[in-house]
Amino acid sequence: MKEEIKLGLDRIARAVNILGLDLRCSPSVLVAGTNGKGTTCVFTANILKAHGKKTLLYTSPHLKNPEERIQINGMPIETSVLKECLEHAERTNIKYRLNLTPFEKFTLVFLMILHDTKPDFTVCEVGLGGRLDATNILPNEISVIASVGYDHMEFLGTTLKDIAYEKAGIIKEKNLVILGRMPESTKRVIENVASERKARPVLLSKDINIKIKRTSNGLILNYTYNGLKVEGLKMNTIFSHFCENASLAITACSHWISIDKSTLKIALQRMPFDARGEILQIRESIVVIDTAHNSLALARVLKDVKSHFRSNPTIFLSPLKDKDWERMLRCANSLAKEVFLIEQDTDRGLKEKDYPHGKWVDIGRMRDIIEQQNGIFVIAGSFWIAKQAKDILTQ
Repeated sequence: MKEEIKLGLDRIARAVNILGLDLRCSPSVLVAGTNGKGTTCVFTANILKAHGKKTLLYTSPHLKNPEERIQINGMPIETSVLKECLEHAERTNIKYRLNLTPFEKFTLVFLMILHDTKPDFTVCEVGLGGRLDATNILPNEISVIASVGYDHMEFLGTTLKDIAYEKAGIIKEKNLVILGRMPESTKRVIENVASERKARPVLLSKDINIKIKRTSNGLILNYTYNGLKVEGLKMNTIFSHFCENASLAITACSHWISIDKSTLKIALQRMPFDARGEILQIRESIVVIDTAHNSLALARVLKDVKSHFRSNPTIFLSPLKDKDWERMLRCANSLAKEVFLIEQDTDRGLKEKDYPHGKWVDIGRMRDIIEQQNGIFVIAGSFWIAKQAKDILTQ
């Protein structure tokens, strides 16, 4: 079933007030973006944790288990704690007729844990958009907008300027606003909102200077911002957007703590998530698994794969029909050697009847094709296919 989406802060604000939750007990950063917000959050949490700070992290969605969404010092919350808090949230929802959506109930659980644990710092990923997302109830000191692209147009608007305005809604009065790489027109929209709220924008490639060097073992990042210069940051990835996300995270953390360069290098060595640019060796084939679910993310993954391996990959794509799947298919067909489409057993998944012209294969054939062709493969399109690929290829 498709999860109900109802934007707006009234319901979550009422729930917070009823439960008497103190959301100002911890300095917080809110991270929005069409892509990159999850990895930026995890990099931020990893840096703070590595520097000895008690850190609460909230991300969504999860890959395998819902406990992954809420972590304290890198550890998912206990199943019993999540169950108890969800039951409390549901009782409150029913008693006061709040009509909270599933995402709002989970966000309320996160806010309950924030109130109870009072971490040194809180790092929170926006669910959808920004202005009307439940997470925007946080009185965040720092706002990060990692990217702006086409996604969720039915909720956020049909132009990049519309989408940028919705994401800029996370900016509070006198915030520090950190912006990733994006078109100039969208930057101007966000900068105008920042100016209205007396917030200070910091821009990647203008205020934050980075240089990325590709090696056979991954990428080397050199970073400079506001007197902090760190060279030779080894990133165990072939994907340049992870270096950009890490740079946004370093910048956010540098406004809260004094960055130790050696500690920073250790904190950034481990990539944030499974199935986000994850590379597997299957016999003679190289397989990249990624949750890219829009054309902007897919294009970046495919271009970096081609640049690193010097070969056009074959792609297994399983997009969602409520996304801009036609734009994703155009991207895949222009950058991949061959495109296999896979149906997923969800209501949201694109089906062969929706696009009968594609080369559809059963997911059960995926491993056989990979083992027989001996090449470079990318598996992407949704969280569903990323999870299935992990289960099939790592068992």
